[in-house]
Amino acid sequence: MWNITEKEPYQVTRADIKLYHASDLPRLGRFSEALTRLNNQLDSYTTSNDFPFGIWFLLQALVYNCYLHPTTVQALARELLGRSNISIDAFRKFFDWIDYPAPESNPKQSK
Repeated sequence: MWNITEKEPYQVTRADIKLYHASDLPRLGRFSEALTRLNNQLDSYTTSNDFPFGIWFLLQALVYNCYLHPTTVQALARELLGRSNISIDAFRKFFDWIDYPAPESNPKQSK
C-alpha cells in the first residue's frame, strides 16, 4: 500500500454554488408535478403514434439526465407534435448544444 505523501498531490477545486429549488421558479412549477404531466403527455403521444420511439426516448432523457425541466420538455414536445420530418440524429444534437451545469460555469453565458 502506498502512502499519500509518495504521490503527486491532487488538485481540489472548491466552488460555492447557489442552488435553486424548483418552487423558487414559479413559472416552471413543482418538478414532481411537472414530471407527472410530462409522462402523461408523452404516454398520450405514444398511444396515438405521434412520435417515433427514438424521439420519445430522447425527450425523456433530456429530463432524466437533468438537461431541461419537465415543463420545458413539455413545450418542446408540443412544438414537435405533428411533424413527420423529425430526425432522431439531429435531435440528439440537443445534448451537445445544451451546456450541462458545472461548478464555475455561468448560466448567463450558456449557449
